[in-house]
Amino acid sequence: SDINITVWDTDGNQNSTNFTLTINAVNDNPWIDPLSDIAMDEDNGTSTVFTSTELSSKFRDVEEDQAPTSKAVSSETNTSVIDCSIVTGTVQCTTQVNMSGNSDVTIQMCDSSSSCNTDTFTITVTQINDQPYWETISNQTTAIIEDTANQNVTINYKDYFRDVEDDYNPTLSIISDNETDVSCTMSSGDIQCSPTNNITGSFILT
Repeated sequence: SDINITVWDTDGNQNSTNFTLTINAVNDNPWIDPLSDIAMDEDNGTSTVFTSTELSSKFRDVEEDQAPTSKAVSSETNTSVIDCSIVTGTVQCTTQVNMSGNSDVTIQMCDSSSSCNTDTFTITVTQINDQPYWETISNQTTAIIEDTANQNVTINYKDYFRDVEDDYNPTLSIISDNETDVSCTMSSGDIQCSPTNNITGSFILT
């Protein structure tokens, strides 16, 4: 800006001079509007939680509003549950197999003068009940006495029951393939079988 100054003395004489005032630009620090928290199911795999446009819209700057020069995941609190990274400007997160819980993810964005700011959002990974399965149970022979009810059958079935949430701890019901000859139930975790009177032989239990 050109500025003119005129001065007078007591006799009314005057003089003028001009000078230029220059205001140099100073880079303003950017800020980030709050990022929304995210929820997803266990074993969700890899997903985009913020697109490049969504992420850039949260970057606020006097000089370069909504146009960050760089984006990065600067910290994560629980990569054993979910791991996030920046891929072509988007925030992509991958759940770990059979894991649930929370992770705080901090995003850093910077302007062209390397002035940066951060914001943190929380990802909640919700537990999903997994289908249990059996390991192969080898054929076993267990003797029970004829005409005697509620006999315990010793089979370490829990050693073969596999489940992400309740490994080796099933809630089990026993069905006999031949219930007219022998019937079995669970009682306090034991398998109890009762043969029909005067019946002997071999029976397959499922």
